[in-house]
Amino acid sequence: MVMTEPFVPTHRVPAGGLWAWNEPDPTRSADATLDAGLEVRVLEQRADGWARVLCSNGWSAWTDGRRLVALDAPAEAADEVLAVLEGTLGEYGRLLDDLAARRLDADTFRRKAFEIGLVVRDDTAWLVDLQGQRVHRYDGLSLQTLELPARAPDESSVED
Repeated sequence: MVMTEPFVPTHRVPAGGLWAWNEPDPTRSADATLDAGLEVRVLEQRADGWARVLCSNGWSAWTDGRRLVALDAPAEAADEVLAVLEGTLGEYGRLLDDLAARRLDADTFRRKAFEIGLVVRDDTAWLVDLQGQRVHRYDGLSLQTLELPARAPDESSVED
């Protein structure tokens, strides 16, 4: 299967993993196992519980969809955290002002900047990388990198 869009998981394999089949036929031995914690995208869900899932490497398989753990919508979670991080950008600005005015030393600036740029929500940590214009999302199993959206210049900061 050729993937034409980025892989966006919808579910996670539960603790203990799951058996996987090339076809939804439990009378045959399983063809593989899906590792615990693996994020997958559900492509098809049947009333009898079978789900066809897509893995990040492009491999798809059938498994017991009733046991898959639904993920929060990643875009919604990212939007929520980006809103929180956006609110902290003002704090970064104040820290930079304090550093420039020598009200803070470099070590205090680094410590406070780290505290501002680290957001932990439930079982996910978000780390902002202002210089790289990225946010890193870590859920205990994998690290994803999201580009920060381009920001329009603040009209109040434009000089006449």
